[in-house]
Amino acid sequence: MLYSIHATMKFFLLIGLIIFPFIGFCDTLDYWTIHLNENELGKYNSASENIEIVLKMDSISDSDTIYITYGNDHPCVRCEYYHAVKDIESRIKIHVNRLHVLNKTVSYPLKKLIEFFGKKDFVFFVYEDDWTGKSNNVYTELLKLKIE
Repeated sequence: MLYSIHATMKFFLLIGLIIFPFIGFCDTLDYWTIHLNENELGKYNSASENIEIVLKMDSISDSDTIYITYGNDHPCVRCEYYHAVKDIESRIKIHVNRLHVLNKTVSYPLKKLIEFFGKKDFVFFVYEDDWTGKSNNVYTELLKLKIE
């Protein structure tokens, strides 16, 4: 009797270990770091919500630059990554950098964005474009920047 209970438990454990990979859920993670010049403003990931940074207009110097380094744990070898900024109000893309690899730092000079476009509310994002059309393209909002 004890032997049959032990064998039955082993059987169900074995079945469970075989089935688990098919019903398990694995999540992927995007992560990025934001700097204002040399000062780190924060480290974020895809679980972060409503990332908004507010800067005072009179505190921005001519050389102030936002640096964003973006990466993820599921790089796409068939993709191009577009790092961009758009105006919140008009949704027009203002500044775009195209990269073929992850974990590269992209810079955004603040004075140029403000002076050239006269805007003060921006959204920074990454757009992952699979040029083969085999998977969905991914849009990741990284930061909302408001300049008062």
